[in-house]
Amino acid sequence: MLGDPLRTTLVLLAIIAVLAGAGRLLSAPPGNPVPAVDYEPALADAQDVAPYDVLAPADLPEGWRATSVRYLSGGALWHLGILTDDERYIGIEQSPDSVEALVEEFAQEAEPEGSREVGGETWELLRTEDRLTLVRRADGATTLVTGTASQATMEDFVAGLSAGG
Repeated sequence: MLGDPLRTTLVLLAIIAVLAGAGRLLSAPPGNPVPAVDYEPALADAQDVAPYDVLAPADLPEGWRATSVRYLSGGALWHLGILTDDERYIGIEQSPDSVEALVEEFAQEAEPEGSREVGGETWELLRTEDRLTLVRRADGATTLVTGTASQATMEDFVAGLSAGG
């Protein structure tokens, strides 16, 4: 009497185990949810038309990847979004707009923390609980670099920015 339900249970457990194993074998592990993009063609296009020197890194450190890039000619806005090797975000926003306008758009809750000398230039430092922003106005453009990377990483990144990448 007890044998039939027990055999049925064992058969069902075996089927479930086979299906679970097949599911693991057939399913791909989750990949990088944000794919890398090649920013250099957009950078070259932006350099051709922007009314300022477009800043970008000459190259990215090992394991870093550009994830978004655009140049909006209507507002002359350059954007480059990057993820570091530990999945921290760094974004560059550059425009002929004022510091106040870019901060309002990309770092509105950030509080000023003074200024820093980075790469031979003076940058204003702003911070929220989880984001650091460096911003400066020079040569007809405002450059804002914001992200979740450490301050040291952000400053190294900013120091490596150059016109034309």
